[in-house]
Amino acid sequence: MDWALIKGFSRSGMLKGKIGEYIFNKKGFIALNILRILILPFFYQSSNELFFFNLIFLNLVNWLIYIRTNTMHNAADQMNNIVLIGLLIGQVFMKINSIELVIVFFGLTLILNYFTSGISKFHQEKWHNGYYLRTTLLYRNLENPSYRKAIKKIDKSVFKISSLIIVYWQVSSVFMPFLPPTVLLVYLFIGFWFHVSTGILLGLNNFIWTFIGLMPTLIFINSKVYPLL
Repeated sequence: MDWALIKGFSRSGMLKGKIGEYIFNKKGFIALNILRILILPFFYQSSNELFFFNLIFLNLVNWLIYIRTNTMHNAADQMNNIVLIGLLIGQVFMKINSIELVIVFFGLTLILNYFTSGISKFHQEKWHNGYYLRTTLLYRNLENPSYRKAIKKIDKSVFKISSLIIVYWQVSSVFMPFLPPTVLLVYLFIGFWFHVSTGILLGLNNFIWTFIGLMPTLIFINSKVYPLL
């Protein structure tokens, strides 16, 4: 996304002073994203106590990035924040409750996210006829004129069919715990490609990693529920 647009929506009033000015300028914003990436490898080799402090630090960096701007916020960003907070909760209460409870929490939150998003689209005619999907793809990524020309050449019926798949996929997400495992994998495969393609086309930073990273929780929930049917 164009930096001028990000800067125009800056919430720089939330942090003041030299540190705040640095965090909310372009170099600071890039530095925070690099720092977030560099933190991740430490999780694989850290002890439980170090893991906890790394998690606190990652939460802090992530929230600084999040409050930096109101642009590009989407369901993946919300899920990303919920996951990090959930992991902290899991670390605090790990000795009291099973880690499985945290996994189930993530999975149910993901299902709720899909379902509410699908219900919202279900009641909008412009999602059924493909208008909103086509408009989003056309105007979300403004820096690539050739990309927009390619979108305009696609027949509108393609957007209508794609929109219906998205809407009904999301609405039917509540059935995922009860699907046969092979059917669930097909279901998740459709979701996988939806998240990858949409994330790349629209330039959504967390859309791919957050949702795909949480998909194994759905497999876990299904493995516990389906055998009981």
